[in-house]
Amino acid sequence: MGWLPHKDFDTLVDRAGLAELRKKRTTLREQLQGNPGCIELMGARNELSAQERSPDELMAPLGPTVTVHDLLAVTIGELSLPRRKVVYALAACGMPVDDTTVIALLTGDVKDVEVGGALEDLTRNQLVSKTSAKLYNLSVDNTNALLPPAGEERAELLLRAADELGKRRVVNSTGPDQLRTHFAQLQALLTAERYGVAYDVIDDMIDFVNKWELRIHALPTAQEDSEPASVS
Repeated sequence: MGWLPHKDFDTLVDRAGLAELRKKRTTLREQLQGNPGCIELMGARNELSAQERSPDELMAPLGPTVTVHDLLAVTIGELSLPRRKVVYALAACGMPVDDTTVIALLTGDVKDVEVGGALEDLTRNQLVSKTSAKLYNLSVDNTNALLPPAGEERAELLLRAADELGKRRVVNSTGPDQLRTHFAQLQALLTAERYGVAYDVIDDMIDFVNKWELRIHALPTAQEDSEPASVS
């Protein structure tokens, strides 16, 4: 992605609620490499902060040049615990899910009401997107980068996600597009390195597709529908 021209960069900085940073716009533009995605993340990071920070404090954790991935890591690390846990849960799911799924994943870690509040805060600041069906998903493509660090918490969360996704799989096959939840469950298991269980999910997917194909072959063709019934 190319660098934003200075004027457009300044406009986006203002729109992101970072007008104070215009005092250091030359340095900021160099650090963020003129990337509009980084500016939006900086705005979200500032809005989600528990306290107001000066331009120097906002820029302090950043290196000489910053990528979206670098800024995401800094932003997630600065989130309150409920918000960070919600990001982890959505990353583990790897697909749009409803709030009850997130609550189920975080039972015992985050109160239900805190999950709802965190989802709304993250959505308002565009770290999370919300569909018209009230499904939540992270606004970045590489969700694995937003999982907890490797270790017991990461593995346990991925296995919880795989279990919850398994409960939400479509049972009656009406087309391959309904395999999305299967794929998300498979990804969670593979990331958790549970290859045996992942193989079972692949078997389920094959069975799902086979049933769909049988239904398609069983349907009458347009020609058969148009042919008059024979008279004996």
